[in-house]
Parts: sequence; C-alpha cells; structure tokens
Amino acid sequence: MKNSGFLPSVAFAILMALVGTPDGLAAPGVPYEVIIEGVSEKEVLDDLKASSDSFAMRDRPPATMGMLRQRAERDKERFLKLFKANGYYGAGIEVEIDSESKPVLISFKVHEGPPYLLGSVDFQVVEYGKDEDLELPGGKEIGLRLNEPLRSRAVLDAEKKLLHHMRRKGFPFPRVTERKVIVDHATRSVSVGFSLNPGPKAWFGKTTVIGLTSVNESLVRGEIPWQEGDLFNADRLDEFRNILMGLGLFASVRVITDESPDEKGWLPVTAVVTERKHRSIGAGLGYRTDERLLARLTWEHRNIFHGAERLSLAAKVSGFTKSAEAGFKKPYFLREDQTLRLSFRMAEDEPDAYMSRNLTTSGVLERNLTREIKAGAGLAFKLSEVEQLEEEEKFRLLYLPSYLEWDSSDRLLDPTSGGRLTLLVAPYLDMRNVEFGFLKTQMSATRYVPVSRTPGVILAGRLGLGSLSGTDLFSVPADERFYAGGGGSIRGYSYQSVGPLVEGQPTGGRSLLEVSLELRLELTSRWGLVGFLDGGNVYERTAPDFSEPLLWGTGVGFRYFTPVGPLRFDVAVPLDRRPEIDDHFQIYVSLGQAF
Repeated sequence: MKNSGFLPSVAFAILMALVGTPDGLAAPGVPYEVIIEGVSEKEVLDDLKASSDSFAMRDRPPATMGMLRQRAERDKERFLKLFKANGYYGAGIEVEIDSESKPVLISFKVHEGPPYLLGSVDFQVVEYGKDEDLELPGGKEIGLRLNEPLRSRAVLDAEKKLLHHMRRKGFPFPRVTERKVIVDHATRSVSVGFSLNPGPKAWFGKTTVIGLTSVNESLVRGEIPWQEGDLFNADRLDEFRNILMGLGLFASVRVITDESPDEKGWLPVTAVVTERKHRSIGAGLGYRTDERLLARLTWEHRNIFHGAERLSLAAKVSGFTKSAEAGFKKPYFLREDQTLRLSFRMAEDEPDAYMSRNLTTSGVLERNLTREIKAGAGLAFKLSEVEQLEEEEKFRLLYLPSYLEWDSSDRLLDPTSGGRLTLLVAPYLDMRNVEFGFLKTQMSATRYVPVSRTPGVILAGRLGLGSLSGTDLFSVPADERFYAGGGGSIRGYSYQSVGPLVEGQPTGGRSLLEVSLELRLELTSRWGLVGFLDGGNVYERTAPDFSEPLLWGTGVGFRYFTPVGPLRFDVAVPLDRRPEIDDHFQIYVSLGQAF
C-alpha cells in the first residue's frame, strides 16, 4: 500500500508528544536572551520581567524564529497594559530581534514618556432622591490627588474607600455602578468618574447575640459601641468585634447585619460568637546573656464568675528572680467603664545590684476615659528586706499608685502603627518611720510609623524618663531606684549595669533617661529583620544630668512571626564598652517586640 507508513508515523508522533523526545533526539529550538531598555523605575522593571513569557520561558526556547517573535509580541502587549496601569498612557515599545547574535537577542526598547496626571475626580449619584445629605468625600480623602501621576491600583483602592466612606455615613449597602477613566493625550491628563448608588440610609436596629453558653449576655451587650437608633456606621461593627475578641472569652466572633433595613430604616445586627475554653495553662522560656534562662508557668481562668472576671496565677524563675504572683480583674465594677484590679506578688530578687525579699499587694480602680485613654489609682503595700553593699534594711512601704495610659497602637505584641504613652506617679510612705517618704514618677512613650507596605517596613521609637524626689539616693530602697541595661532597656549592656557604680557594683539612681530606635523589616510572612540603636543612663540627681554622656548599644535581631506574636532573637554590642564591666555582646530571646 502506498500509505503503509502513514499510520506508524502518526503513532510515533503521538507517542513522542506524550512521553517526550529522548535527550539524544531533542530539538535544540532557538536559544535567546532578553533585555529591556528605557525603564526609569525599578519597581516597574521588576513587574515587566515578572509578567513576561520571554523571561519566564528562556529555558524552553521555541522551535522557530517565527514562534519566538510571537512570544515577544505577546509580551509587548502585556508591557503596554502594565505601563498604562502605572500611569504611562503614552508609552511606546519597539521589539528588535537580532537573529545574527548567538544566542538570539530580544530587545524591548521602551519610550515611557511622562506619566499622565490626574486632572479631575467626579461623582455621579444615581437612584437616590436627595444628595445633599450624602456627604460625599473629596478625591484626596479616597487617595486620588489632583496633578499627581495616576496608577490604576489607586483607582481601584479609591473605589473601595468610597464605598467604605458611605458605609461609615449611614449607607450600609452602597454600589459603584460604573467606573470611568478618561485619558486626554493632548493634555497628558486623566479624569476619573464614579457612578454611585448609595442604597437606603439606615440606623442601628435591634442587636441579637447568638452562641453564648456560660458568658452572661449582659456582659456582651455592655460592650456594644452604639445605641439603638444611632446612624449606621460600619466601623462600629468592626469595633464591636475587636472588643469581644479582646475579652479573651471567644474563639470566634462574627458581627453581621440583615440584608436590608426594616420599614423604619432600622437595620438589625447579629453577633455570632463561639466561646473558647476559659481555663488555660501556659509555659514560657526565654534567654538573655545577663539573666540566663528565664522560665514562666501560668494558669488563668478568664470567666470565673461568668462576667469576664479573670483570675491568674504565675510562677517565674530566672538567674535573678524567683517569684509567685496572683492577679484578679473584675470588669464593670460599680460602673460600666470601670475595672477593679487586685494583685499579689511574693519574690526573691537577686540581680547584681542588690538582694531583695519582698511581698507586694495592691488594689487599683481603672477607668476608661475614651477608647484609647484609661486612668487608674489605688492603694498598695510592700514589705521588703533589702541588702546592698553589705548593708541590710527593712521597709514597710505604703504607697498610692496612679497612672494614665494612652494606646492607639494596632497590635499588642507586634504594633505597626499608632503609639503608646504611660505616666506613672506614686508617693511612698514608710510605716516604720512616717517621717520618711519619697515620690516616684515615670514616663514611657513609644511611636510606630509605617514606612512601606510592600515590603513591610516599620520605624519604631521609644523614650523613657524617671525621677525620684523627696529624699537622698541611699535612703530610697535599692529595689525602688532606677536602673538601666538589659533586653527591655539598653541592649548591649548587662541587666541593671548602666548608671552609678561603687566598686563595679551598680547602685541605681534617682533619675533615668532611655531612648531606642528600631527599623523593622518584614522579609516574608514568617521572618523579619530588625536593626536597633539604644541609649541611656541613670543619674544620682532627681533629674537627668545631660553633662554626663549616654551609653549606646546597637545590634540586629531576627523575628519569627507566630500566631501569638513575634519570637525575638537579638544580638547587641555596647558602643561605649567599659573594660572589665561590659561583655563584648549580649543575646536576648523572648516573645514580642522589644517595645
């Protein structure tokens, strides 16, 4: 038969397509290299390479020059779209293929032109009778700034912000029905327009709580941050969820609304909760070169009387401390915004500076002044035996601790924005000698500034101040004076070693100054890198003596991000190392950021 070889040939071709060509028979294809010229922004260049088949498939060269040109032309179309997405609407690209080069060279020659600027932002309201009460945002409020380059991502983000703005202003179900981006090549400008259907206006209606088993419903209702009949605001829903999760009583919380308001315009809300186990046992380990191994064992009941009352017990052992602690927290004490805190601590503290056997108990009333500010005041008693420089003293201190705290940070153990401020004031009186007393004042301020979102870069700063007044230095108990140095203070110097020394032994001081600066870089979702600089000193006077230089330490740290917070590993060196006092470096391992 004339075609007797046709079927075997077809069968062989199919077999080769399925199993591949043997190495010895593999077609070489057209090997090539790729370059892109004329791109001014590295970020854009990286995006071009990431979207390119020519770059991604270099190890799989096409069989012919024609197929290679098709690959390059497909990339050209992708590149033009990407340039438009980055505001370069007038960009042009020439593709050159040098077939004489070995390997073949593909050149993308880019003519960016200037980025087009945002000329106007317009809103058109549809299907809504009265628009005078809509309180539409300006372009700047949703991230669209006139006379600045416009990227397509900014338009998409602006749409999300527009909808969120409306949800905050009483419109729970807004929709953007049309989005327009009009390019004017003559003026090299772009106009953006949104057609907005705000939907019905609504007010908070009845709130239903589902899923409670042992927690009192009155506790949950007491945390609702709105009143029935208040104008709807979607931020309040998120706030309510965060408050409930912050109680530590629930494994999950969902706060949802009905799909539409009722005939009065009221929108019902439902909180769906799942309670977590209210008892927990915890253990923690840490390491610092100065304190050596630290171990902590805890037990906690977070709902002991079904009203979020919290009882906690803890034991801690380290190279300097052996302690047993108990704490009780009663929220809604006498009024909704007030908390009763009781504490007890029995310890033997033996750092290099002193030895102290002490027992401390306190009761404090704490009140929430705003969502970010709280204040507290109470009564405390401390019984102690303190030894320093071979002299032993006994104290029975009655004191009145009071404090003011402001916290706008976004997270407890790994904040990325906001700040914190704490002011502490406590007058002390010795019950064995009522003529002896002193005043202790402390201030701590931290600030967290996001520098970049991708990659995540955070600049964090801390300032600490302290002062003791009313008596001379050595009349103040050694365990109540100020000390500096260590993992939570000036890294690079051993625990409590910074400040006045007598025969190489720290004695503490009556005033304190500490500063810290960190640059926190998120390398991946799991790993981070930190560079830090700490400085400070302790002084014999009641106020810092700026004629005495600060001692500085610096170093780097790694962070491993866990669900409960970052695991910290810091290595620090003293920049002002004192011979025979300071080691060459210090290592710190613990949970949570340094501040």
